[in-house]
Amino acid sequence: MPSLPLSVSAALWATALLHGSATRAECLRATHAGSTDVAGDLDWPTEWRDLGETLAVAVLPRPGRPGWISAGGGAGVDAAAEATEAVLAATTGHLAVPTIQEYGPAGDRGVLVTWTAYPGMPVPRHRLEATDLREMTQRFATAVREAAEDLEVAGGTPWTASDLLAAGRFGGLDRLPAGIPSRVVELLARSALVSEAAHQGLTVEAEGPALDLQTSMRREQVLRHLAATADDTLEGAAAVAAMAIAGWIPSDRSR
Repeated sequence: MPSLPLSVSAALWATALLHGSATRAECLRATHAGSTDVAGDLDWPTEWRDLGETLAVAVLPRPGRPGWISAGGGAGVDAAAEATEAVLAATTGHLAVPTIQEYGPAGDRGVLVTWTAYPGMPVPRHRLEATDLREMTQRFATAVREAAEDLEVAGGTPWTASDLLAAGRFGGLDRLPAGIPSRVVELLARSALVSEAAHQGLTVEAEGPALDLQTSMRREQVLRHLAATADDTLEGAAAVAAMAIAGWIPSDRSR
């Protein structure tokens, strides 16, 4: 079963809270189901609600691509970039950035999530609503197929084409807020699985398991491109899911 990035789950449940379909306790519990401890600024969802916010979107930034975050967003931009994820209040521009730390001895590890709230800048509604689910789905499927073909040609072990193709199949997700179209849930699951597979593959390649340096570099290039596409897809699908929860778009929209 794939696991969504913390900020994706947090954004979806926060949007449900903003519209009265989830309580603060339910939002915290569902968002941090795999965490041992939670600390920091924990009231950002209710504070955003009190400010009149209607939509929370997940951001998965990487170097050169801030996602939905405006480059002029201040300190929150740097924090989100370092964490590689954040939740953005779409109409008021506030940011909530998680820091995830493991602690404890081997065999008894815990996970501490600390949230920090930042001011920021909103994202234009038309930019969010222009997200095309059908185009994303097609682009993602093409990327998975091409990556599998490229890895087959490159050779090397142990990350194989079949690993990526298997990750691209539909997998179930933990409980999500109501109102998300099934095709969006499916894309969330697929992109989360492929992102995890690609990033794990990059970790494996960094340990130098390929037959030679040239092979390893080629495999790393393929996996890095696939990871970027999967993360883009996951971020876009999460935005569509949040907009459906918020009623910005019909829950049965076909595009």
